[in-house]
Amino acid sequence: MATALASSCGANTKAAVTEGAMADRDRRRERVEATLRVLDDNPRYVDELFASTRAHPQTLECFLGNTAASPHDPELAARVALVTD
Repeated sequence: MATALASSCGANTKAAVTEGAMADRDRRRERVEATLRVLDDNPRYVDELFASTRAHPQTLECFLGNTAASPHDPELAARVALVTD
């Protein structure tokens, strides 16, 4: 029912519904993890996510800032170095 209702709503309404669903920390972690698993299985969705994120400067800045602020994490630093070579 909620999925059918959400699919007929506009972006602002969907954002409000999503905000409510993400308010609880444990539920948010579960939903984010589930989303990431779907993205892992569907790389083309990641491309769409990246394209959409570019239209949301605040989110893009947060991702880039988190990446730039994490050079002390050897695993992440190595992955970033591979991408930038």
